[in-house]
Amino acid sequence: MKIPKKLLCSLIIASPILAAEPLNDDDLDLDALMGMDVQATSAMKRAQSAFNTASSIYVLSKEQITSSGATSIPEALKMVPGLTVRQLDNNQWAISARGVASRYSSKLLVMIDGQSLYTPKFAAVYWESLHVPLYDIERIEVIRGQGGLLWGNNANNGVINIITKNSLDTRNTYAKAITGNQINADISLRHGGDISDIGSYRGYFNTKNTAPSKKGSRIKPNDFTKQHAGGFRADFTP
Repeated sequence: MKIPKKLLCSLIIASPILAAEPLNDDDLDLDALMGMDVQATSAMKRAQSAFNTASSIYVLSKEQITSSGATSIPEALKMVPGLTVRQLDNNQWAISARGVASRYSSKLLVMIDGQSLYTPKFAAVYWESLHVPLYDIERIEVIRGQGGLLWGNNANNGVINIITKNSLDTRNTYAKAITGNQINADISLRHGGDISDIGSYRGYFNTKNTAPSKKGSRIKPNDFTKQHAGGFRADFTP
């Protein structure tokens, strides 16, 4: 049987791909991957291994958030596979677990330590108003898909549960200041300590001031930020 010239050319071109270097066995160590016991609570409202959950869940760890260099929660969520994250301007975000992400994407339940954040206007959240210091986040659990049976109507497309660190792990004073071309000032202060011998606490305060973006158009942009936020957490041992 005579081989066509076009087919012969394609075989010659494809031959260097077959000679590529093999993958390193250390990168495919299944035992090491299975040994990473990542705990999740958003799938069944109780702690269990993320490998044993039936949901499509992804756990964004504090180590990943720290090493990414993200400065906000929406920016950190860009690392979650299958989650659509769009930055609309200098301070507005659009996030969706299903379909095209828009400013008013709904049916995605967002929680902090199991407490729902809800905007009655469009059954979702304003991401620019969601400010939790990234250094106080233990992990972010993201479920893509139906979660309404467990969490209610707002979780039809998915669940994002932001879990903060226990105040026992933040019994110190921490300060951070950021400035740049468009960030005039981003200052955070956190302090934690013990409550006698029965528990611990922490409180934080943040102020943020950013300049409008430079879009280069005749219309003056209106996406500056002036924000003040604070929070408090206490944990007690029975």
